[in-house]
Amino acid sequence: MLIIKSLAKLWRMIVMKRYINIIRLLLLNEIRNREAMIFSLLLPLAILILIGESDKTQVNYVYAGIICIAFGSMALVGVPSQLTNYRENGILKRVKLTELSLGDFLGCVYTAQVVFMIIQAVIITIVAKIVYNLKFDFTHYFLLGMGLQIILGMLALLSIGVVIAALSKNTRAASTIGNTVIVTMLFVGNTLFPSTGWPKAVKNVVKFFPMNTLGDGIRRTLINNSQTMNHFMFQTFSLAACVLIFSVAGLYLLNKSVINH
Repeated sequence: MLIIKSLAKLWRMIVMKRYINIIRLLLLNEIRNREAMIFSLLLPLAILILIGESDKTQVNYVYAGIICIAFGSMALVGVPSQLTNYRENGILKRVKLTELSLGDFLGCVYTAQVVFMIIQAVIITIVAKIVYNLKFDFTHYFLLGMGLQIILGMLALLSIGVVIAALSKNTRAASTIGNTVIVTMLFVGNTLFPSTGWPKAVKNVVKFFPMNTLGDGIRRTLINNSQTMNHFMFQTFSLAACVLIFSVAGLYLLNKSVINH
């Protein structure tokens, strides 16, 4: 019995080491990817600088939107293009032939992207704080919940990105669809600019957009000190539902597209 437990423990260590190596390689690949760095980090910083130079008072409002743009650029454009490229080159099909399942591989992709997104958020926050004197006004009661919402927001966007990859025939289509989704969330939602002028029916739909939901949570908790339990519960459950629905749909559709490719 002791031998069996020892072997099981050794096997878990080997598998965990394999996962860590895959995550490390995926993260290094993102850091070395010039296009990913430009669109997911430099572009949000450029938007922040342009707005900050024109009116520094707007930085407090647009900060949350800039963070969401950085997350969305990576999750809705970078990840779909990456997964579509993997599928076209037969990498995903080879993954299915190994002991590593497609779900496990996606878990590694998610983990690597979450780490990269955290780096994005830290850099953007440092620039906004040092250069434009970003003012934080914490709602201390919801700080832990804010951390949960940020993780859920990342996963929600990544899950949508997987669905985009599964529905795209090639990397160009994945990039086009991803950019369309992020622009819709950006300008129709309340991500970067207030959506007070939109019809009520549109507002009722866009409030479920993960970029809008996460941005609202960041503003209320970190900037305006106006978070309430009702808003927090809606934001959290909305993001969690998005993660659940699109994760299941994304894994199913991607697995189907790999088989049919």
